[in-house]
Amino acid sequence: TNDFVAYGYSDKQNIPDNSLIINIQEKFKWKLSKSKSDELLYCIGGKFFIPSTVNNNECCVDDLKYIEAKIGISPDIINDFSNAVKNNKSVHGALLIFMKETTKISDLCNFKNGIKIDSDKKTIIFDTNNFEYILQFCKIDGAVVFNYEKELVAIGTILDGITKCNGNRGRGSRYNSSKVFIENASDCVAIVISEDGYVNVLPEKEMRKDN
Repeated sequence: TNDFVAYGYSDKQNIPDNSLIINIQEKFKWKLSKSKSDELLYCIGGKFFIPSTVNNNECCVDDLKYIEAKIGISPDIINDFSNAVKNNKSVHGALLIFMKETTKISDLCNFKNGIKIDSDKKTIIFDTNNFEYILQFCKIDGAVVFNYEKELVAIGTILDGITKCNGNRGRGSRYNSSKVFIENASDCVAIVISEDGYVNVLPEKEMRKDN
């Protein structure tokens, strides 16, 4: 059995290689990492999360290019929004859905599974000028839905659908519910952002029809 040595609290950088490091960030929020960089596990509010294995730079670049080609949102806008989520302590992640045809969302709202935005009122566009409003909507349980013109369609949307794909036990309900929803919808993109700013894009690369 390998021995473990506790080095105690320190902000110094002379930590031995292959050490397990617990980084306590605030109350009920900490990370477990190895060798200063490899994140193994993180805990938020008593819930444990395993970092996604698809969050490497190459995959992120491909995902951001896909979003730009599909719905015309630049990588800088997505990165800025994910940082806004990360830096806002009252926002615990975000689920953004972009759809070409939003009839399914209207049906969900009719059954009280979402709040439809009145199109006769001021239109909120997904851009940096409206991040403050969009972050407030992200505090509500459910997805924030936009059309392909990046206009806000609905908030607090509870996604449904027939399960046709395997879930990921290492991910939360945002990721898995959006994966099921995407499998049941056409021309639909989901952007899942964790509280720490991790970004995942659905459909996954191998499922995209127009890579």
